[in-house]
Amino acid sequence: MNERWIAGHVPGLAAGEIRYETLAFGAGADTLSIDVPALDAAQMIAVAQRVERAAREHLRTLPVSQIIALIDAAIARLLDPDDRYRRDAERLLAIVTGYDAEMIRLGLNGYLHTFRAPELHRFVAGDFA
Repeated sequence: MNERWIAGHVPGLAAGEIRYETLAFGAGADTLSIDVPALDAAQMIAVAQRVERAAREHLRTLPVSQIIALIDAAIARLLDPDDRYRRDAERLLAIVTGYDAEMIRLGLNGYLHTFRAPELHRFVAGDFA
């Protein structure tokens, strides 16, 4: 299967303003092309300023427990084997890394579990007492 994806979300820049570079993965029937943003210095500064402003105006207004709950909900979706994003991640990571599907599944599960709410609460309590 030959697939082409566009990666990344670049807040504050219109699609026409962004130059993309293509990364190619896989071989034979299973190939994947990913178009990734290639920002110039001025664009990177503009995006960083927009993210910083959004953090100041929105993210800092939320209680830490609500931020953790939002992250936990996203991770729960990625841990659900029936979720579209999880299925895409497993399939695409196998092409990009060359690892077999079972290795991807196990590795992804282990990694994602480190971002569940109990682990995030322990991290925040330990590092930001």
